[in-house]
Amino acid sequence: MKVTQTYTTIAGVLLVALGLLIRYAIGRRRFYRRNFAGLQTFSGYKRALLISLAERLGMWFANACIIAGGLLLAATQIIHHKF
Repeated sequence: MKVTQTYTTIAGVLLVALGLLIRYAIGRRRFYRRNFAGLQTFSGYKRALLISLAERLGMWFANACIIAGGLLLAATQIIHHKF
């Protein structure tokens, strides 16, 4: 029982960390893509569409990782304190 709890806790922490890391990387790329007026600049229309889509999907994945990790951590704590 203790080993499963440890693995679940590690998986939860790793998922939350992965989600936060992805959100940080996307935010950093968006920040450095801005010009002096605060607008994002792209080299072309296709590139803007692809990058916007990839970032949107990446943010969904990151949010899912954070939520899943949080649920794993919460479930581990609930099970640990019940027994």
